[in-house]
Amino acid sequence: MNFEGTPIPSMVCGTCSRPLWRTLPKDDSGALTGEIIYHHPLHIEADHEPVPQPRAEHYEDQINQVCDFCTSRSVKWRYRAPGIQIHALDHDDQPIQEQQPTDEWNACEVCAKYIQHRNSEGLLRRALPAFGPDPDEFLIAMVRGLHQAFFHALQPGRTRVTGDRT
Repeated sequence: MNFEGTPIPSMVCGTCSRPLWRTLPKDDSGALTGEIIYHHPLHIEADHEPVPQPRAEHYEDQINQVCDFCTSRSVKWRYRAPGIQIHALDHDDQPIQEQQPTDEWNACEVCAKYIQHRNSEGLLRRALPAFGPDPDEFLIAMVRGLHQAFFHALQPGRTRVTGDRT
């Protein structure tokens, strides 16, 4: 199955009600295999395997929101930044998988201020502690690149998120 150009629905974990990221593995030629793998975001520790369910089947106040930047549980804004892709390469620099974080990004009030002011370095400093106490240079570069892709794909406007589900 080829998903290029076809929107993939947003999914939520049926166990913890957290939004899920998706990975699209590639075959030896670099083509998408069509097997979508859903997983919890990299900076969210989960004690269970994801149980993907369409986000559209959940009421917004049932979804366990976290800030997609710093993991704060006090989500206040949602931004649209569709089409971001992360490509994993093998040792020969051949693509082995494509990861698509999400099209809708949650932000707490502090991260939203960094986003509104296009302060990518402030957003990076706020986000890095979510990945552990001593992020290495590779992780810092990866998060910086993800934020750059976010700002590049960011669409005008934002949506206020009402009510916290903690």
